[in-house]
Amino acid sequence: MQFDFAAQPLRIVLVDDDEDDYLILRDIITNISEFAVEIDWASTHETALAVLTRNEHDICLLDYFMGKYTGLDILKAARAKGCQVPFIMLTGSGNRSVDLQAMKSGVEFYLDKNHLNPFDLERAIRYSIERAHILRALQDLNSQLEERVADRTQQLLQTNLQLENEIEVRKKIEEEVRHLRHERERATLSQIAQYPKTSLTAKMLGMRTLRESEPDTFKTFVDRYDTLLELAMEQIAYRVEHHISTQLRELAEAMGTMRLSPRDLVEIHQTVLNTKNVNITPEKADTYVEEGRLMIFELMGHLSSYYRNFAFNVSNRQGRLKGSDPTTDFLGEDT
Repeated sequence: MQFDFAAQPLRIVLVDDDEDDYLILRDIITNISEFAVEIDWASTHETALAVLTRNEHDICLLDYFMGKYTGLDILKAARAKGCQVPFIMLTGSGNRSVDLQAMKSGVEFYLDKNHLNPFDLERAIRYSIERAHILRALQDLNSQLEERVADRTQQLLQTNLQLENEIEVRKKIEEEVRHLRHERERATLSQIAQYPKTSLTAKMLGMRTLRESEPDTFKTFVDRYDTLLELAMEQIAYRVEHHISTQLRELAEAMGTMRLSPRDLVEIHQTVLNTKNVNITPEKADTYVEEGRLMIFELMGHLSSYYRNFAFNVSNRQGRLKGSDPTTDFLGEDT
């Protein structure tokens, strides 16, 4: 049964062995006005695994320091037992290496709990849930379409036994398999752009996609992405250097300042491909799909890095402001 975020509160589990930290974090969460919440607390490694493996929560806020265990230990053990709950890692150390290690382990977001506030936490929860839904949709769609590819390939192989010209049959098989693979990619991206759970999350948080809320800005990003795709094609065809990676990084930074979500990127990518794949040869359409796939994955990587760096810099800046002495700042250290 599909979860209705508009009718039910968001279910959050806090994993922290310090009761005082749990109470502080609970108060911050209850001050988020954008959605209602139900909060559970797990204070030990064993309790956390038992709760997480039931997959009854929408998000987990996981403390990095858990006695003799770390939050990463709990995350890996929970994933090994089939846990699909998205994670936000919390730590009081502000350690950059812990941030990177957490992201590589599959954590959706990372926050310094010494500088938490309802605004940053709401944004992290919203982003983490939407990202987890998109990744889950990708996995489900890829599995279904891979089965279709396997079934169709088997049918074509059986047909091959009935045909007289083996070379021609092999060409047909290869063409069909290639077509199904590209169909899988196009269908996957199209389904993500219209994924119902993502829409429900947006509805719950009062958010709309960029296409819906700012169509002119959406068109501007579509045009920029379209231009980059054409430059990438030209770079392949004529062996010229257009520095596509640099331009993708700059585009990701522009998208980051507008707080675009992964769903917005997919809609931009799909819009460009739909306009390209009209009245062109299958070979050229395949080239657009292949090059576009590389571009959107690189663009998503740059955007993810932008958001991680943004969150880290905000935490550092807040830490410096909290620890500064206004008198010393004004007069200087030597008076």
